[in-house]
Amino acid sequence: MGMAAPQEGGVSFQSGAAQVGLRLASKTGDRVLQIQRQGFTYSHLPPYTSWETFRDEVGPLWEAFLGTCSPAEITRVAVRFINRIVIPKVPFEMFDYLNLYPQLPKGVPQDDVTGFFMQLQMPQSDIAPETLAVINVALEGPSTPGTGTILLDFDVFRQAKYPADSDAAWVFLEELRKRKNELFEACITDETRKLIS
Repeated sequence: MGMAAPQEGGVSFQSGAAQVGLRLASKTGDRVLQIQRQGFTYSHLPPYTSWETFRDEVGPLWEAFLGTCSPAEITRVAVRFINRIVIPKVPFEMFDYLNLYPQLPKGVPQDDVTGFFMQLQMPQSDIAPETLAVINVALEGPSTPGTGTILLDFDVFRQAKYPADSDAAWVFLEELRKRKNELFEACITDETRKLIS
């Protein structure tokens, strides 16, 4: 995939001669809108505001997308939250900060681990069919000396068809966010809550 020259504060992505998408970023770089033939993604980067502010910002952008691109339907609704939790000491015990972590065999000291990646894929059929939560947990390199960084990444989505101009997908988006919050709270300990409060 090649990149074309920036347009209107974003970057146009091209494959061969056909344009496949557009990436627009705010002047401060904390918001990114990606529009592709098969997708619409609005991202919020640090510094963060509230979910309500974020949700209210995306509404007019979605309406403009509908008016310009005229999609017939929505086939995937998703929320994704990537949390970087900086632990102010090394070494540290993973179970002090997370309730979800790899269990090492007896006799293997945890401080010998310098990185890991674990993924869980869990159906969320109690919300709706074809709904899945993907949780990624990883140990990253230190962001600053004397610290450790845990990556806790939640992608909660549903593969289903919604009319593009219906509010049903927006209502379901709120359900996905609620489930993500429940999963996040279940995965962290009080020590992590102290760090992020």
